[in-house]
Amino acid sequence: HPLPIHFFTIVLNGEPFIRYHERVFAELPFDWHWHVVEGVAALKHDTGWSLAAGGRVLDSVHDQGRSNDGTSAYLDELAARHPDRVTIHRKPPGTFWDGKREMVNAPLPHIATPGLLWQIDADELWTAEQIRTVHAMFQADPKRTAAYYWCDYFVGPERLISTRHNYAQNPQQEWLRTWRFEPGMTWAAHEPP
Repeated sequence: HPLPIHFFTIVLNGEPFIRYHERVFAELPFDWHWHVVEGVAALKHDTGWSLAAGGRVLDSVHDQGRSNDGTSAYLDELAARHPDRVTIHRKPPGTFWDGKREMVNAPLPHIATPGLLWQIDADELWTAEQIRTVHAMFQADPKRTAAYYWCDYFVGPERLISTRHNYAQNPQQEWLRTWRFEPGMTWAAHEPP
């Protein structure tokens, strides 16, 4: 049987990047579903480390715990256009997620079939060809359980990092993005996944 992909994205204020993915996913020749988890993650659990450095969630970066840059409206339109392929997960207005771990776990009870679970951050720019290639690799090797990736990391206009074993290219922790998923699995952590 073809292996479906369950994409998931956690997002707060993802404009304009969040719009990129819809076009790419539309080119995929196999079953897929995109779970978008929107809202503010309280600085707890995996991201609690930021509190010691003065981290805080400013009121100016959200609207009652949700995006304030147009992302919310786009996600509502997206889900209306693709009700069988896109699910939006949100907390009630005024409520923060209990950290990113709760956010990444939110879609999992709604995934009833085995497949690939693929984290795509709002600002990541995957191509349909890349996704098809990885899908074929997992399809051909049932023992493959996860995949790490190298990436080009944009740090400014016409500036990117592509040097391996350096900042943003540490294979001990970065760019683990795809996993073979079975219903009932949950996340123990988000940082690292």
